[in-house]
Amino acid sequence: MRDTAKKTPELRFSGFCGDWEQRKLGELLINLESGVSVNSSEEKTGYYILKTSAIKSGQVDLTEVKSILREEITRAKISIVKNSIIISRMNTPALVGDSALVTENRENIFLPDRLWQGRINNNFSPDWVIQSLNSSSSLRKIQNLATGTSGSMKNISKKFMLDFELKVPKLAEQAKIGSFFKQLDQLIALHQQKLDQLELMKKGFLQQLFPENGEKIPKVRFANFEDEWEQRKLASDLIKNKNKNKELKILNVESVSNKTGFTKQTDQFEGYTVASSDISNYYIIKEKQFAYNPSRINVGSIAYKSPGENNSVVSPLYVSFSTNSHLIDNFLWYWFKTSEFEQQRQTFSEGGVRDTLSFNQLSNMTFSIPSKEEQEYIGTLFKQLENFITLHQQKIDKLILIKKALLQKMFI
Repeated sequence: MRDTAKKTPELRFSGFCGDWEQRKLGELLINLESGVSVNSSEEKTGYYILKTSAIKSGQVDLTEVKSILREEITRAKISIVKNSIIISRMNTPALVGDSALVTENRENIFLPDRLWQGRINNNFSPDWVIQSLNSSSSLRKIQNLATGTSGSMKNISKKFMLDFELKVPKLAEQAKIGSFFKQLDQLIALHQQKLDQLELMKKGFLQQLFPENGEKIPKVRFANFEDEWEQRKLASDLIKNKNKNKELKILNVESVSNKTGFTKQTDQFEGYTVASSDISNYYIIKEKQFAYNPSRINVGSIAYKSPGENNSVVSPLYVSFSTNSHLIDNFLWYWFKTSEFEQQRQTFSEGGVRDTLSFNQLSNMTFSIPSKEEQEYIGTLFKQLENFITLHQQKIDKLILIKKALLQKMFI
């Protein structure tokens, strides 16, 4: 909850002093209007409705839109206006109350019924207002007081938002704070753009450095490699892991996450472990070995233990294996990310509530393999790309944490 007695923030720019005034959001806005529900169209009519997912990191993504039917255009009256704020009035509990700033006029993009648009009074800084509404204290108060009987959807009333109280400094201090956080957001966005470009580069290389189905050479190769790739079954190069934790020497129990790979169970399940009390029948996973969940490989639940990572054990429900001396493990790891693997996974998987893929089915897949030297080149390239991707993601995460800490100290 916001500290109503506090009148100054912990951290301020030099040259500013004096108490901040308590104001209602309705005083900062000229109006607060919600959109309407309209029918979408598959055809490009040139007129669009904003998606609720368009609110991202305090700004409105104007590419997140749906085309609407021509006969509905007269009903979609509220178009997007520059320097207005968009507020999510109806959403999931974690997203209701999220706010974003509109950076340009778009007369052909309209507001849906689950969002509000409020035009900011000229006596207040739009950049400051949006940061204040998105501070953790404001969001926590809004989300705690949102109503709704459904656990998956919450609502906030117009009266509540207009009466919502903010501590507000003078316009000059607002402008200084707003400009600072705008620059910080731009820096975060810049790193995100670089990250997106690296992800696209990786996707492109996966398509071009591995041969397409039936082909014997890839579209792009490193210099001095000319031999055709050999097509063979994975069965000739995979070794199923039968090494169990019989002597209970390893207590590090891990699961396989489709996002983070091998993950400590206590991390994945928020401090809890779902491991059996007896882990003697769990498989020991060492570096350069793989494991996957046969029932969740369709969503990417496969992991590879890189050299230098600590040994662990995984549930016997997982399939685990390594490669022989002819197949570089790192090369195989990136082949698992190709469209060729995904197509074969769908073909070989058994149907049901969840697609399943046994070790025998995996072994029957065919793939193309170059010389070990070319495998090494390809694996090393992707590893370097992933290192760059990880570096940019870490920078983004660090900047987001810095922003969160500063929002707590520079707002009341």
